Amino acid sequence: MELVLDASSTSTLVGVARQGALLWTGRPVQPEEHTLRLVPEMLAGLEETATAPSGIELVTVALGPGAFNALRVSVSAAKGFAAGTGAALVGIETLLAEALRCPPAARRVRPVLRASRSGYATAVYAWRDARWQKAEEEQFVDEGTLATLIDVETPLCGEEIVELCERLRQLLRVSLPVVSPVPQSRLQALAAEGWRRYRAGNVPPAASLQPVYLRPPHITVPRDRR
Repeated sequence: MELVLDASSTSTLVGVARQGALLWTGRPVQPEEHTLRLVPEMLAGLEETATAPSGIELVTVALGPGAFNALRVSVSAAKGFAAGTGAALVGIETLLAEALRCPPAARRVRPVLRASRSGYATAVYAWRDARWQKAEEEQFVDEGTLATLIDVETPLCGEEIVELCERLRQLLRVSLPVVSPVPQSRLQALAAEGWRRYRAGNVPPAASLQPVYLRPPHITVPRDRR
């Protein structure tokens, strides 16, 4: 059995899978509730699927980009669970997870994730050697900059892409190519890819897994240090 964590979106999702296929998906954990609800949701998944902690052989976690606090909590929880139970741990970049939802016939895609109220994380992936490979590094962009990156041969994809494309069409009068994902959720894509890597022995040391941040977090300086 496998535990799957994704804190890359506005809300966080927990799943339990068997050999890469989701069996259970929890209720969304809303922003600012990660420290309170993430671990209880993980335990709820084990209870709902009648799985003991020792029965989890793999933890798959989305590495981001995403919100600083959400990623920090989810990656730490994944590491802690793996260390406490002896489970293997696999981290997957979230933009890659979105590309994995696209059909190989697309050949080249640009996943887009909301990274702040006014900005997005994006990269380009190309289908080479029977898998999606990164062809352009991640970057943080606003809507205007994203519009300049649009390429008719590189359709956009992502969870909120339909809403984003409609807004850009109205505001910037640009035509946006979009690829329709295969009928599976991002959590399912993470579960499947995590299991594939685990079976292939592609499991790096847990300590090497770090969240993907495109911008440093905004941390307020304490009053006594100003």
